[in-house]
Amino acid sequence: MHITEQLYEFQRLLEQINPEFEVKEKLDTDTMLMVLNIAQLRFINQQYLNKGSIQENIEFLQKRATDLRNIIKRTTLTATAISAGSYSGIGYTANLAAPGDFLYYIRSDSNLNRTIIQPTGSGQYAWTNNYVAKSYDEVEKVLTTPFNKPIIREPLAVFEASNVMILIVDSYTTINTASNAGIALTYLAQPKYLGLADTSTTTTSCELAWQTHEEIVKLAVEIYTREYKYLLGNLKQPKE
Repeated sequence: MHITEQLYEFQRLLEQINPEFEVKEKLDTDTMLMVLNIAQLRFINQQYLNKGSIQENIEFLQKRATDLRNIIKRTTLTATAISAGSYSGIGYTANLAAPGDFLYYIRSDSNLNRTIIQPTGSGQYAWTNNYVAKSYDEVEKVLTTPFNKPIIREPLAVFEASNVMILIVDSYTTINTASNAGIALTYLAQPKYLGLADTSTTTTSCELAWQTHEEIVKLAVEIYTREYKYLLGNLKQPKE
């Protein structure tokens, strides 16, 4: 659905709620675009990222990849070795926000060198899928310590604030730390801003699958009538 069609449908639904939206309360285009963009992001969160755990969200995103194919992207990130603390020598960090439009993790692979269990060979690297930990209990069980020297077939991924991913490997494995070479990331990107022109950051056509466009407009109308207009009305009230 082109943005002009979404704006027309937005206006039509508002007029059905209250005929005064046709002239007296008619919204300007910028306001309608703002609310449509709020609705677009909220729709993604409500429909695709509302499960009880990261694993469930990831599985659901993979099942609904057709709806989201225009905002599923791949990139490579730099893996930075952790040099202090309990993850020293076995841990790496990656900045998921590096692409600039990162919204949610889908999957990743590490470019690693391994000396035992399917060794990659001296100086050679191979791509291996990363396993997302269900909890920090899983991390504790695989940490290399003086009393524990596990073998981890797949790097263990956990997530921290500010879009940081930590990867844990065993003492026989290292991840490539060359710039933008260690982590292959598949992620859900922030959709482009719905606008009146096609640019590097705006689009005139919603990037989600066409069958979601009408639902996004309906959600935008609901957001405006139940939240935005109410808030705006309160702000306009004279102070006592």
